[in-house]
Amino acid sequence: MCLRLTTVEPEVAQEDIIVFKMLRFTPKKGLTAPFRYTPYNLGVVIEMDNPERFVSSEKYSAYRGHVVEEGIHSFSDLGAAYDIAKDRDRLYYRLGYKMERTDREFFVFVAVIPKGTKYFRGKFNNVESYASERLIVLDRNDPRSLQYMTNLPPNVEAVF
Repeated sequence: MCLRLTTVEPEVAQEDIIVFKMLRFTPKKGLTAPFRYTPYNLGVVIEMDNPERFVSSEKYSAYRGHVVEEGIHSFSDLGAAYDIAKDRDRLYYRLGYKMERTDREFFVFVAVIPKGTKYFRGKFNNVESYASERLIVLDRNDPRSLQYMTNLPPNVEAVF
């Protein structure tokens, strides 16, 4: 994940931040992150393996600014996350060297950056996004998840 930053220094969540996480499903591996294959269990805090690598850098001049290369990615907008998850051709183009087109399905989940977590704000594929040190992907029965399942933007069919 490479996030073009709008904040150079990490912020600390003063309260839980509701975000949206795209995951892929494979029958063999279950739910995993699309880029780094991190396994996800719903309702469980996921933490970075190497939080000392959660830093901004100017390594890639093509981005004309700071980026963060390691962190747990999430989207700030449900509709945009859903559009990216459903645009399989763009995903396969970006991930093509790592995956096949056959057995993967992408889903968007409601998630939380927990209070007290360090995070960056930025853009991924021109979509407002976050990179954080910790994230909880909510179960569909969590009341915070249900709120978004009943108040969906017009272009979203369902949140899984």
